[in-house]
Order: sequence, then structure tokens, then C-alpha cells
Amino acid sequence: MLPDNDLDAIAAFIWAELVAASHDNDSQFRHAQLATIDPRGWPQSRTVILRHVDAGRREVGFHTHRHSAKIAELQAAPAVTLLAYDSPRGLQLRLWGQAQVHVEAP
Repeated sequence: MLPDNDLDAIAAFIWAELVAASHDNDSQFRHAQLATIDPRGWPQSRTVILRHVDAGRREVGFHTHRHSAKIAELQAAPAVTLLAYDSPRGLQLRLWGQAQVHVEAP
């Protein structure tokens, strides 16, 4: 249950939910919508799968193909939003921040 009227408790609850989602395929927050800006200045949204969450650093991570359009969009304009929705609980999470692209060797 989401805590009432205590911002620190709400933040802790949200980050705990995201950490759990990064390991739980059945979590409602596992699949989230990432919004970026394309080269024409238009918003683009797509589903990503949470793979890594570091609550202490306030970081979320996901994998993608290095040649995907979202990589070029993130490199050109790193401001993003991430939206996740838990339908059974009616709970929506909206996060925003600056993306960093990390490329691993194939």
C-alpha cells in the first residue's frame, strides 16, 4: 500500500517497487514506456523492460540494440520520461531525468 502524506516513505516505496520490477517478470512495473525526442523534435514513446534499478543513485536501466533509433535520440537529446502503470492497484509512476548510453562490446 502506498504510504500517505510522507514524501520520504512514498519515495522509498516507489524505488522498492522499481527494484523489485527489475527482477520480477510478473511485476506490473517491469514493462515501462520510455519517451524521447526524435531529430525532428517530435516525442517518441516505446516500451522498454526494466533490467537494472539502483535506488540509491536514482537510476533505472534497460537494454536496447545499439543501432536502434532510441540510441541516436538519447545521444542527441538525453532528457527522457519513463511511465509505468500497475493496473490492478491503479498506481502510475512517472519519472524524468537525463539518459546516459552505455555500450557494451558485442
